[in-house]
Amino acid sequence: MQVPKAKFGLYIHIPFCQRKCGYCDFYSLAQADELVRPYLEALRHEIALYGLEAEYRRRQVDTIYFGGGTPSLLNPSQLESLFDTLHQYFDLSTVVETTIEANPGTISMEKLCAYRNIGINRLSLGVQSFFDQDLQVLGRIHTADEAQACVRQARAAGFNNLNIDLIFGIPGQSVESWWENLRLATTLGVDHLSIYNLIYEPGTPFARKQDLGKLTPIPEEMEAEMYFSAIDFLGRHGYQQYEISNFAQPGKFCQHNQNYWNGGEYLGLGASAHSFIDSRRFWNVADVHLYIKLLTEGKYPCSGEEKLTLAQQLLETIFLSLRCTKGLNIDRFCHRFGKDFLRKLIAVLENLQSAKEEPLWSVAEGHLRLTPQGFWFSDEVFSQFVLAASIDFKSSRPILKLSPTVCP
Repeated sequence: MQVPKAKFGLYIHIPFCQRKCGYCDFYSLAQADELVRPYLEALRHEIALYGLEAEYRRRQVDTIYFGGGTPSLLNPSQLESLFDTLHQYFDLSTVVETTIEANPGTISMEKLCAYRNIGINRLSLGVQSFFDQDLQVLGRIHTADEAQACVRQARAAGFNNLNIDLIFGIPGQSVESWWENLRLATTLGVDHLSIYNLIYEPGTPFARKQDLGKLTPIPEEMEAEMYFSAIDFLGRHGYQQYEISNFAQPGKFCQHNQNYWNGGEYLGLGASAHSFIDSRRFWNVADVHLYIKLLTEGKYPCSGEEKLTLAQQLLETIFLSLRCTKGLNIDRFCHRFGKDFLRKLIAVLENLQSAKEEPLWSVAEGHLRLTPQGFWFSDEVFSQFVLAASIDFKSSRPILKLSPTVCP
């Protein structure tokens, strides 16, 4: 009897942007057209290096995700060439979902139809807002009208699995304008929404402007109202919340991201991409020039790796589970890590609960779950549990944060 091949997700990082947004801390370069061709050639070399390994010959890809950066800057022939290389070196026969991130300012009907012909069946649009004032603050290159037109074009091109990203907490944004964003999104009939509060990440232009008093974050109470009202509004319009920031119509959950949150395996290709295979995490150099140089020399572009300790596995199980609405499977967790850590987690939750009016967590059907209030205070849950469990936890990527997580 033939043993089924193990499945894994494939993430491909395209680190080029027309303009770098002031709040973004993902690795990307703006106005670097001269690097696109050599980068794609290096990317094909990396695909070949991993594809020839026996470890990946024993596996099948089930999801593919093109993230960035702005992958939609690539022309259709460049994407098709990448797909040809992927088909040459990986088993793609069981792929059920292929996503590309796109900026409305870089999309045309021609590109959208080409994506469908190539085999891309899920589109994630970085709309961020349907208001020009918000888009100007964020430094986006598209207009509100272009955002709506792009959604309609995607539908006309045949995309029936369509996500849009929206940001709340933008300076100058009101609760009422946020509600209007949600109303427009649901009226346009998108299948999936990812909502993120604006984070002033250290080292970004937005963080520097905040330090200089040139940008003032909106009050946290207003941000919380926006978040909770979105949960209520989207729920009433048929969208199911399945993760801190993600909402979808039935059958439209993002399978690629679910694989991350379920602790599944994935291979990241491209500059700065992260991978998780066989309890081993490894990540590529976050430098396009060095990435190209290493692969031109036939070397792996890996910058570091770690084998997850039991303590890291414990914490990642908790925090990846708690960011999802299905929660933590109690029996499975106790079987793997013991009941003592569960008691410590519950003690942390009870301690935090004593200072909050609304319930933060619940237990039902064998699962421990955070409530919407619990999601909002999830960073506190994380930090308090690390202290209570007396674990020295060092990880190469964030676990819980109400901000974009599509890049592994």
